[in-house]
Amino acid sequence: MASNKSRHYTPAEKNLFLQILNKYKDIIECKKSNVNTLREKEVAWTNICGEFNNSSLITQEVRNIYFFIV
Repeated sequence: MASNKSRHYTPAEKNLFLQILNKYKDIIECKKSNVNTLREKEVAWTNICGEFNNSSLITQEVRNIYFFIV
């Protein structure tokens, strides 16, 4: 039976993700839950994913890397 596990992220990929995440930290960690804040968070996550996926260091696209780091 073939293994269906996903590949782990490299330390370089994790560090890059954390650097990008740090730029949007104030938006992502905001405790408010109104419409404007939620919209800003959605845009921030879209930007984070785009920046991460466009990096030349990345060999795989970001999916749930946040959950691997925490």
